[in-house]
Amino acid sequence: MAAPIGVHLLVRRGCHRIFSSPLNHIYLHKQSSSQQRRNFFFRRQRDISHSVVLPATVSSAHPVPKHIKKPDYVTTGIVPDWGDSIEVKNEDQIQGLRQACQLARHVLLLAGKSLKVDMTTEEIDALVHREIISHDAYPSPLGYGGFPKSVCTSVNNVLCHGIPDSRPLHDGDIINIDVTVSKSYKK
Repeated sequence: MAAPIGVHLLVRRGCHRIFSSPLNHIYLHKQSSSQQRRNFFFRRQRDISHSVVLPATVSSAHPVPKHIKKPDYVTTGIVPDWGDSIEVKNEDQIQGLRQACQLARHVLLLAGKSLKVDMTTEEIDALVHREIISHDAYPSPLGYGGFPKSVCTSVNNVLCHGIPDSRPLHDGDIINIDVTVSKSYKK
């Protein structure tokens, strides 16, 4: 099935492409991992050009309600040293991790479905922040090592940990959205 050229969206756990038609309808096509590998190793010359992303205006962080437990790195300002040992989790901790992963997946899918041409990565950040907070969880990137936003959005030449800003997404942009959440669970 052929579709018009549009915003290409690269999201964790799969490559999603969004194609906008002349009627401004958006179609979502998910490639299998074998298709992704084939496209990576056997790229054909495309008539799509990706613009080089330069820094744009970064707004202030969105507030987190007081009732949501903040990770230690937010309150102390110290990024934890992960050390060499592996902590063995109990059943309650494993269930808490499972719930946090399910929430992160839900938020990532919501962000992917919401993408459109001319949307800013700041709008993605606001959407992700609202959704995570509505589930009484904390957006993990916010405050980690001074990171100012609730999600990482890396567009085109930005390899990873891109900071959401005022730059609008253009036709042909490739974006990686990285969603992580922290939710209190019993120790």
